[in-house]
Formats: sequence, structure tokens, C-alpha cells
Amino acid sequence: MSTEGVRIPYSPISLQNVVHHFLRKSPITIGIIFILCILYSVETILQFDYISYNTWNYYFTANDMRSPTPGILTAAFFHIDIPHLLVNISGFFIVGYLIESNISRPWFVTVIVLCGVGGAVFQSMDYAITANDGNAQGFSGAVRGLTVFTALHYIFRNPTIPFQMNLFSRYTIINSLTKTRTYTIGFVLLVIVGLSAASDAHSSYSIFLQSNVAASGHTGALLAGIILYIVYDQYTRK
Repeated sequence: MSTEGVRIPYSPISLQNVVHHFLRKSPITIGIIFILCILYSVETILQFDYISYNTWNYYFTANDMRSPTPGILTAAFFHIDIPHLLVNISGFFIVGYLIESNISRPWFVTVIVLCGVGGAVFQSMDYAITANDGNAQGFSGAVRGLTVFTALHYIFRNPTIPFQMNLFSRYTIINSLTKTRTYTIGFVLLVIVGLSAASDAHSSYSIFLQSNVAASGHTGALLAGIILYIVYDQYTRK
């Protein structure tokens, strides 16, 4: 039965409707954002009262790997300050919303964790090779990897856009986006990733595109996102 020309019922936008929509479409995304906020609070309290800044960086951030620490696993989930946290969770919310409801949730969590860890490993390798005593932390690598994964998924799988038509039907731009071929969203995401990578490279000075924004971690997470999509695509097409 054709639905062309059928009027979509309109539900007035309310805070309750919006919250319900996002909780239904991206519960893990919202849960991870909540966890990141809690971890930042814990990190701030511990550094203020119990653990020195240097000790924290040694054990919980990506460092030069001369003494392996849990930082390889934890660096992606801690942040330097509130603006750093807000930027990362904002980007993650958008990308997570676009992809979470289109792949299985175990795959979604796996991509996030492995992109974050992959970025930390790459950053630590850079520090070790260049004898740099720096350290890095933050969720931006995981977001970068998830973004390229999402872009490839939208380009090659043409999934359903999660916008809820009757929630947003009076907003022309959003309404038209829901009718757009989804590969266009994938290409837009690739352009964003490319511009971000170019920005990192512009200030690079070491083998792995190291810069003051931990570009090595971004690069490692980007590669992890591409590899994970290839694995995901092969696994889910069987």
C-alpha cells in the first residue's frame, strides 16, 4: 500500500516527547554520556583531594609506554576540563544518535571501546617513539572512530534515519532530511572527519601526526573505526 500523499499525524513537541524519543533511540549513548560526566566528577575530586596531577597522568592517561599502565584502557574516558568534556559528549551525542538504533548494541559498544583504546595505544606509541613525556586523555578519539564508522554505514547500507516524523514534522529542514538518501549524511560525516584530520595534520610535528590535540590518538581511532566497519560489514552480511 502506497503511503504517498498520506498526512503524517502531528504530535506537538514537548519536553516529554523529546526525552522519550532520545531515550528510545539512543539509550546507550545517553548512558555513556552520563558515565563520562560521573567519571569527570570522580577524576576532579580525586585530583583535588587524594591523587596528585602527575600520579593521575601516569596511571590513567595515555603516556609513553615505558611503564605500561591502565591508562591505555582508561585514557579515552577521562577529560581535562569541562569544555573538553562538553565538546566530546556533544559530538558523541549526535553521532551516537545516528548510529545506535541502526546496528546491534553489542556492536555499538564494541566500536566505541575499541576506537577509544585504539586511539590511546596509537598515542602512546607516538610518545614512546618520539621520547615525548606527554600524556593524553579524552573521548574525542572514540568519537572520531565512531564517526567514520557511522559515515561508512550510511554510505554503504543506507539505513533508516532515526528522526521521528510525527515529532518533527513541522520543521521543514528536519522533515526534508528524513526523506534524503542517507548516503548524503555519510558523505557529510566524512567531510567533517576529513576537515578534523586536516586540522590535526596542520599542526603536526612527529611521525604519527602528533599535535597539541593528541592527533596521534585521533589517527589511531580513525583507523580503528575503518577496520571495525570492514569487519562489521563482512560479519553482518553473512
